[in-house]
Amino acid sequence: MPASVNLAWWLIVGLAAAGAVLVRHGQTGRTVGLTLAYVVSFFALYWLAPLMYLLPWFQSPFGTYGYRLTALGTQQASIAMVAFLAGAEVVRFNRRSTHARESRTGRQVTLKAAAQWCVTVGAATSSGWRPC
Repeated sequence: MPASVNLAWWLIVGLAAAGAVLVRHGQTGRTVGLTLAYVVSFFALYWLAPLMYLLPWFQSPFGTYGYRLTALGTQQASIAMVAFLAGAEVVRFNRRSTHARESRTGRQVTLKAAAQWCVTVGAATSSGWRPC
């Protein structure tokens, strides 16, 4: 880890990535708003404390050690949000390309097949089976 982590810079990076997620992947219409809920909860959990640290009158009870821990946590949270944005972009690209062409096998996933897969995976993991 670097000797000093810039809290404000990492906070801007994370909030910019969260804004990009909401603009590019926030859907309108009949959705459950899962992306919005995730970003809002992520903000409440990981970015409210760093915002308080940036207030000019805020004094940490732990001094510079508390500031450093908060800065490192903000760095990791921002990297996580950038990774979430990258994953959302990959999913969006793959969904767009599969809608343009037919499936190679010609098979579609049905509700019955998805339920069978979930039961099989659940039974395998609850029995202690490990792939390696």
